[in-house]
Amino acid sequence: ENLMSKLVDMKHGSNKKDTEYSQRAAEAISDTFDTASLSALANFIPSIHNFFDDIDKKENQRDGADTSHWQLFILFSKLLGAILRLDRFIMICLDDLQWCDSMMLTFINEIILSVAQHQQEKQHLLFVGTYRHNEIDDEHPLTNQLLNLQSNSSVNVTQINLPSLSRDDICDMIMTEMRLPRRLVCRLADIVHLKTSGHAIFVVELLNLFLRNSTIVYSPHRRRLDWDLCKVSSVKTGDNVASLIISKLASLQPAVFWTLCVISCFGFKLETSLLRLLQGSSLLPEGGFNLVSLVEGGFVELYGSVVTFTHDLIQQHVYEKMLVHQRQTLHLDIGTFLAAKTTLDSALAYQSIEAGVERLYVCDGEVEQDDDCSISILPLSGIATSQINKAGPEFICDRTQRIRFAGWNLRAANESAGKSNFRAALYYCKNGILFLGNNPWLDETCLLSVELHEGAAFALLALGNAKDVAQYANAIIDCENVAFEQSIVAQNMLIRSLETLGHYGPTIDKGLAVLRRLNFDIPAAPSPVIVLQAMVQTSNIASQYKLLDNSPSLSGFTPRTKVIHPKQKSILKIIDSVAVACFVSTSPYLPLVACTTVIYSLQQGIFHCEESSSAFAIFGYFKVFLEGKFDEGQQWGKLAITILANSTNGNASVRARMYLFGFLYFWYISPSETCRRLHETYAIGMRCGDVDSAMYALFLDWKCQFFGGEKLSIVQANYVEYLKSITKYSKELSKHYVLYKINLNELIGISDEDPFSVLEGTICNEAELLEHAKLEKYSPLIEAVHLSQFLSAFWMGDFTKAMESSNDILMQPSSKMLKLQSIYYTFYRGIVAYRLFREGHGEHFLEEGNAVLSKVQSWRQTCGHVENKVLLLQAEYFASKCNRNAAKEKYEAAIKSARDHGFLHERGLAYECMGKYFSSIVEISEAKQCFRQAHECYVQWGALGKAEQIWRDHGLDQNN
Repeated sequence: ENLMSKLVDMKHGSNKKDTEYSQRAAEAISDTFDTASLSALANFIPSIHNFFDDIDKKENQRDGADTSHWQLFILFSKLLGAILRLDRFIMICLDDLQWCDSMMLTFINEIILSVAQHQQEKQHLLFVGTYRHNEIDDEHPLTNQLLNLQSNSSVNVTQINLPSLSRDDICDMIMTEMRLPRRLVCRLADIVHLKTSGHAIFVVELLNLFLRNSTIVYSPHRRRLDWDLCKVSSVKTGDNVASLIISKLASLQPAVFWTLCVISCFGFKLETSLLRLLQGSSLLPEGGFNLVSLVEGGFVELYGSVVTFTHDLIQQHVYEKMLVHQRQTLHLDIGTFLAAKTTLDSALAYQSIEAGVERLYVCDGEVEQDDDCSISILPLSGIATSQINKAGPEFICDRTQRIRFAGWNLRAANESAGKSNFRAALYYCKNGILFLGNNPWLDETCLLSVELHEGAAFALLALGNAKDVAQYANAIIDCENVAFEQSIVAQNMLIRSLETLGHYGPTIDKGLAVLRRLNFDIPAAPSPVIVLQAMVQTSNIASQYKLLDNSPSLSGFTPRTKVIHPKQKSILKIIDSVAVACFVSTSPYLPLVACTTVIYSLQQGIFHCEESSSAFAIFGYFKVFLEGKFDEGQQWGKLAITILANSTNGNASVRARMYLFGFLYFWYISPSETCRRLHETYAIGMRCGDVDSAMYALFLDWKCQFFGGEKLSIVQANYVEYLKSITKYSKELSKHYVLYKINLNELIGISDEDPFSVLEGTICNEAELLEHAKLEKYSPLIEAVHLSQFLSAFWMGDFTKAMESSNDILMQPSSKMLKLQSIYYTFYRGIVAYRLFREGHGEHFLEEGNAVLSKVQSWRQTCGHVENKVLLLQAEYFASKCNRNAAKEKYEAAIKSARDHGFLHERGLAYECMGKYFSSIVEISEAKQCFRQAHECYVQWGALGKAEQIWRDHGLDQNN
């Protein structure tokens, strides 16, 4: 915020160089963010609105709750990086890091690490953090973060220990100030050093004390300052500098001390403009406040327009010196006086009526998260409400007043949420609930209580504290005085928190129960017949809207409403959370949820929104998967693409793109185009901060490269590059990712690398990962382990083991779902089946091969890039039927088709299959030629391990 405010000042300033710099900064930021991402960032950094004239403010102040701390970190890192890439240096200085909570320390750490990855950005940033080493230990979060930075080779860490002043330092100081030689001051310096332990401020204050109490006086006889060492030694001081300064409080005039008491009520620091606002009230002495004497006394310091206590212990002592009742009365008086300057009691949207004091700097000074709002910038209404909260509900006996102050907290919470200050919003909501007392659900306060509990749940979710959301959401849901319709927002918050925590089963159960109460027709048992009936019903309803023409267009239907009602938005978010849970856990409810969303979006006229596009993509997927209707699946995919083309690239659109290109549209576009679309989805996700969807899209992008035949040198390089992000943001996805590295290493010929090392010792090998997955009963991960084993066996030629692994895959419920790798896995299984039949393992393998051939042939009309796969399976079929000429013709056709499509790996596979067939019928010369061609293809692909196996197993070295 301070950095952006500085750029705003430069933009409107008179310095030409500063103006030009601000223009370049604006261009750099615009190039880094799209409009949606910049708008999201502006909710956390309000000055962006002043820097860019075309950035709209969010209509719903709670939309920012959708932004996780990782999303916020990415946005901040990109913003700082864009500015650092310019030609000016930036220094960021943060004081008292020992008081930061772990989340903030992690945030700082991650931003530094992000900047450190880019040489130009790193060279332009100096971060200075200060802390008191005696207030942290080995368990303190700051200690761990410092170790992380020091262990990172990209970060240049310099630790500067500021030691206490030595005896010689103090001696030099006294010599300079008193204009005396060392021999006269050395004994005095010894005593001062002994009393202060060399603390610089303590030394200064002690010497000032000696002057004030005439322990050190000017001697006319000696014509210099003089002292009695015995008296100097006998002067009593506290344990620290704060105690010494506090000892001077007794000498203050009552009016001056009262001013200090008033200041202490606002915490460690505040703006002088707030004191001026109190001028003339009964809260300050008649003569007004006099900061000069307080500054001269060493009690406070002035930094521009901000007054701060010189030490937090001084503020604490002054505050606690007042009687409890006196403190509460003062807080109440300050709060009501400041509130009179606002429209807090108005039923309308409020703004301060006091010009120039709408935003005042105030810091509570306490470090407990639950006891203060931990926000540095608060509006005047927020400051007034905070003062009331410090008086406390137990101090206010009148119920009407308590309800009034609860309303103030709600207004302050909404205003804080509007600026995406969710920590402050949580503070106000909690205090508002306290003011309502033990029974907040009475008729007169029920609605107010609902809004306060909703606000607390929103804020907790935004702060990443999903586990505490249930406390506030359930308070609404379980209240008999709250109708179900009034609890929809709370239901949404509870379900989203369950999804965030990874509790997918409860997410599905709770979400479906809510949707059924909203009259969504979702059967209790999702049998195949019921699912197909729901698919047909959804298609019939959709046909009424004429959206799936030959050229799908959204212009043919005018929605009933342009603005999505909050209730509709909450329902869509509930459905989205349930869909995610169903997707991750491969629940059979997923197609029913998709059908429900499609029907709801169409009937409510809100299908233009990004949340609906996910459902359209999923519904199109099930059109392909369950009904085999590839044309209709493509039409639904095109409809989703049309919606996304007009979207703002928000979080919902990223998830929709991931579903669309990772699970549906790869049938209709080439693998290279699928990779491009998925990488684009990843980039959009990272720009807008949807880390989870971005990481999944990145994983699917890499997987498509691997299966789609990209050069393995590129696949290997991208694995290393993608691994940094995937292991950082998604530990669960990392477990899937490392499995493919096993297959990649075998193909390349790498044997001295441990892919599991990135899991940091939690899982050390494939067997442990399989055991872990079975223990967790996580079908997708079990399937992934068996798929890795299948691929290893297939490419290394152990077809018996490959079929065993394939059968293990088919036993998993998740294997029933079509995935990007399904094309390749099914194709490979067909080759394995035909080979095992020809090796005499049984007639049933011929039937299995034929079943695979039939399935892949059914894909051919829609999916053009399976042509070579169909031809190779046909060749294997004719080889199995001992039809040499037909087999050779199909092998050659498969080789040509693979070459035409750019599938170098499958061209090598076709040559290898053809060579093995010729070997089986003792046509050795033709077989050798095929193996040489296969070897060449594998070498060009980068599969040196596989190429070496071909060379070794078929004796090519004897004929070279």
